[in-house]
Amino acid sequence: MNYKDCQEWKKVGFPLSTTSNEAAKMYDAAVTQYMRGYSDDSVGDIGTCLRKMFMADPEFVLGHAFKNGLMLLGGGASVRTNSDLKNNIDKMVTMAKKADVNPLEKLHVEAVKLYSAGNIRSLYAFGLEETNFYDEAEKIAREVLEVSPEDGQATHTIAHVMEMMNRYEEGVTFHKARREILRYAE
Repeated sequence: MNYKDCQEWKKVGFPLSTTSNEAAKMYDAAVTQYMRGYSDDSVGDIGTCLRKMFMADPEFVLGHAFKNGLMLLGGGASVRTNSDLKNNIDKMVTMAKKADVNPLEKLHVEAVKLYSAGNIRSLYAFGLEETNFYDEAEKIAREVLEVSPEDGQATHTIAHVMEMMNRYEEGVTFHKARREILRYAE
């Protein structure tokens, strides 16, 4: 299979900040394999492609976003329990501040950063609550709070669930317990 180099990425409207054609191709190979669910023996599996990509350009921001995103989505890793992942995400965020990193790559970095803090799952839980899937919404919001206790959206979702299910006393107790964590004023 032919994978996109820097010029081909630019032609499809997604210019990359890397100047390394090898990094661009290995990024394409890794993403393609992930999305299609197979390994391409001609370039190696996803892990091999990522290693080759970072050997070609260790500062390739979008590559770091992809790798960190995979760790969060597929590996079940958390920045709360995995200091290496937290350091990698912090490094990625710092690298994304460079002038030569394009806005689309910065958006990917921001999405991974937010996901690492639990925010995307919080929004999903809220969407479930708003569409009357209360049990699932509460389950996911509580999972988010286990990883990110200060997540206000998850707290808000649980409060909505309790209100909609007429669990008022439990809701008041829950909110009082959350005040210190969320730094609510009395």
